[in-house]
Amino acid sequence: MSDYKVYIIIRLAGPAVNHILQFLVDATLYYLANYVMGFQLKEPAASRKTLVMTAGVVWLVVGIALISIAVFWLSASHERSYLLIGAAFIVGMLVGRFGFSRLVRKNVARIKALSPHKERICVFAFQAVVSYLLVIVMMGIGYTLRHFPIPHTYVASLYLIIGVALVRCGIEYIKTAKGI
Repeated sequence: MSDYKVYIIIRLAGPAVNHILQFLVDATLYYLANYVMGFQLKEPAASRKTLVMTAGVVWLVVGIALISIAVFWLSASHERSYLLIGAAFIVGMLVGRFGFSRLVRKNVARIKALSPHKERICVFAFQAVVSYLLVIVMMGIGYTLRHFPIPHTYVASLYLIIGVALVRCGIEYIKTAKGI
């Protein structure tokens, strides 16, 4: 029964994760072709509003995927974890407000300052290059935690905290994009 639920979660969250991974691969190949190998590819460009909106949607989708996995793991455990879910939600909101929110403001300011002489800028600039590396490291940590002999209840609380923070900041990105 639990294998079936894992299968459902993977089927639901899998396409979003695949799109994000494909985007990262495309961005990497674009930069390799353009800067390392010297090819002159036409740069896919978008408005600043689109870049901020893209960042918000990516954070929102990843946050929802993490929350879905966490809720599935917590519902599959035999322990009643309402207190854990409530605490993780509150901590996630605080992490979003006092941690990730700072990253949102910094990234929006970076996007606004990019190439002021251009109306449209590279679509891959919705996150800084360092952020792409951070995403890869975080995915590696998540994979390691899932396969480490730690009870899923503990990993689920971490997923819930990060997921709530990402959803909160994804919404903040989208609200900010409306004002650009």
